[in-house]
Amino acid sequence: YKCYDGDDGTDGRNGRDGETGSLGQLALINQVDPLPQEAPSQSHTVSSLANSTVTLSKNLWETRSGAKNLLAPGSIIANDYEVYTGHIERQFALDWQASQPSQGFTDSVDLELQPNGQVSIGFPEAYWLLGDTIEQDTLTTYRVDGIVPVAEVTQLAVGRVDGRSRTFEVNVVDLAQRSDQLETRFEVRYSTSGSDGRRRRYDLEYEGAVPADLVQQDHNRFTLSLGRLPIRSQLLSGGTRAQVELTIIRSYGNNSAEQTLTWQGEI
Repeated sequence: YKCYDGDDGTDGRNGRDGETGSLGQLALINQVDPLPQEAPSQSHTVSSLANSTVTLSKNLWETRSGAKNLLAPGSIIANDYEVYTGHIERQFALDWQASQPSQGFTDSVDLELQPNGQVSIGFPEAYWLLGDTIEQDTLTTYRVDGIVPVAEVTQLAVGRVDGRSRTFEVNVVDLAQRSDQLETRFEVRYSTSGSDGRRRRYDLEYEGAVPADLVQQDHNRFTLSLGRLPIRSQLLSGGTRAQVELTIIRSYGNNSAEQTLTWQGEI
């Protein structure tokens, strides 16, 4: 065997020209002392923050224009500049009044001090909270009156379906057992079918909200007296093939979510 040198490679292409860099920006600090340390953003677990106080601090800056007029002619600098205007501090406290122990909540609460001195509070999206913000001097307190895991809001299931005609009723069970905390409303679509085929066709007979007086709640069980809705009694008679679609709206403070349940069967 013999080895030979390979052919010369082709010339590479010229590189791309670089881009013009951004202009420098002027910052004016009219004091001889160093700027104080700041901690405008903090994250704490719910359990560590409950019934305790933390301090947030922020250095304030004001954006002005006309930097070129402050420097020697010909200076190359951005025309907008920053001026240090002061330092603010504010305390934050989480007043835990919820029935559940705070130690069970390990998610983080995000706090950020705004230039106007207010504290923005970012609670975990996994929970619905019921509470209020209280402002007093240099202290912001958020009082937690109640908390519900979002994942447990829509854990409803169809229970017993019984009766006929005006006694026809559907039971709904809250598997997460949160119904004593949440407001619950029901909407219904009631349909019937006269088809015997595999692909049954259902005709809509009634659609609307279920009035509160037709809903009986026993802790985590709801009994819906659908037979008392304005539906013709023959459409609720025994042997009728029916479909009940329930839209359940659950609310807690300003939060709300929906869940849809469907039952098909013979009355």
